[in-house]
Amino acid sequence: MEDWWQKTFPNGLSKLTIHDIHQQPVQIAYGEKGHGPTLVLMHGWGNWSYSYEGLLEQLSHDFRVICFDAKGYGYSGKPTRENPVGYQIEETIRVLEALGGKENPVVLVTESLSTIVGLAVAQRRPDLLSALVLQASAIFPRRMPHWSMHVMIHTPLWLLRGIDRLRLVKWIAPLTRKLTCYNASAIYHRVPDNMPERAFYSLQPYVIFPHALTYIFADSKTYAREIQQLLRDKPNLLSEIQADFAKVQCPCLVFWGQNDRWFPATDGEKLSQALPHAQLHIEPDCGHHVSGDAPQAVAQQIRQWLSQQ
Repeated sequence: MEDWWQKTFPNGLSKLTIHDIHQQPVQIAYGEKGHGPTLVLMHGWGNWSYSYEGLLEQLSHDFRVICFDAKGYGYSGKPTRENPVGYQIEETIRVLEALGGKENPVVLVTESLSTIVGLAVAQRRPDLLSALVLQASAIFPRRMPHWSMHVMIHTPLWLLRGIDRLRLVKWIAPLTRKLTCYNASAIYHRVPDNMPERAFYSLQPYVIFPHALTYIFADSKTYAREIQQLLRDKPNLLSEIQADFAKVQCPCLVFWGQNDRWFPATDGEKLSQALPHAQLHIEPDCGHHVSGDAPQAVAQQIRQWLSQQ
């Protein structure tokens, strides 16, 4: 299929270099489109910039929109060193600084697991953000939201490293794409007609790049441990972020799909009440991947909300 970066962004795939949590240089993939105030779109668990395809097209008519792939995901670098809990927070801060956030604070748009990072960035570096969009946040988990995550946390990493090293993922890719299409209703309320194409692009980095598969499994195990610590009332990152909600002083738009099967819309109500300057919007007939279900509605809400700030 056609190169998604090339067909989507005027300059195609761009790269910037940051020093990661281990102070090692790593390349971050990103694309930029449109003119106006800067919106930075940060993908969720297991995804990359492609997950925002529909939304970025809508928003780029009015804004300068930047999508980036977090370290280990999509087309960004995939170091093999183990990462500590919360490493994405500091690395996202460094990406935003590299994109000019120090001089011109940005609107950070997050979804699912990346909302946890977004909230922590707003708490630790409020100077980088002018506003924060939180879609279907994973900040109040009760369990691992999908069976695929359970598979990941119980699969030994040595097995994944072997699959990655031997590039066996290329052989199982067709089956994985079919399973992705079959399970699409877990995150979509209305499964898109072009779901086979979406499955192809979504999974392509795991086919192309060594260590991509191991990386997502390792991150899933870390998130699972944090949930277990939270439920056992033991120290964990999620509780720390929840305890510091009052420090999120930028305007926040909490956006939820009414039919979210991963995290219920009542979590959106809880989050919007906990944040000092938050507005809640629940979109009907939408699942967990709300910007995939209704990109036009999400874009319109973001436009209206930002015009009021």
